[in-house]
Amino acid sequence: MARGIRGHDYVTEPMVFGRLFLAGDAAHLVAPIAAKGMNLALHDAFLLGDALVARLTEGDGSRLAGYSPACLRRVWDYQEFSQWLSELYHGTAAGDPFRAGTTLARLRRLFTSPTAAAAFAEQYLGTAAGRADDPRWRLPHAVDGP
Repeated sequence: MARGIRGHDYVTEPMVFGRLFLAGDAAHLVAPIAAKGMNLALHDAFLLGDALVARLTEGDGSRLAGYSPACLRRVWDYQEFSQWLSELYHGTAAGDPFRAGTTLARLRRLFTSPTAAAAFAEQYLGTAAGRADDPRWRLPHAVDGP
């Protein structure tokens, strides 16, 4: 079992131990700066719910087997984004001229580059490219367009 602990952040890998499936804060805690904790917990719950239904109604255990890897991809993405955002918000307060300079460069790029702004919005909103087309990331009640 791998476990990374840093301040208010932690991730337990894997999120499955025998027949015990961890979800939400039991499996991972992300700093509140990016407001992603509830989103991750709901994502876990939807994936686990779908996997349990498939196992109990169809005898298909493949979703349960893929539960931890599917969740952890998003968890690590959000952990990285949370650290990046924390550095962006607080880097100038560290008293280190180098960190202040890199923080200001990040902010300048974010406000002057449409590409950087779009990438930030994608991470903040949780709509990373490819996820919309990947059924492992789709919410179970999502309605497809025409």
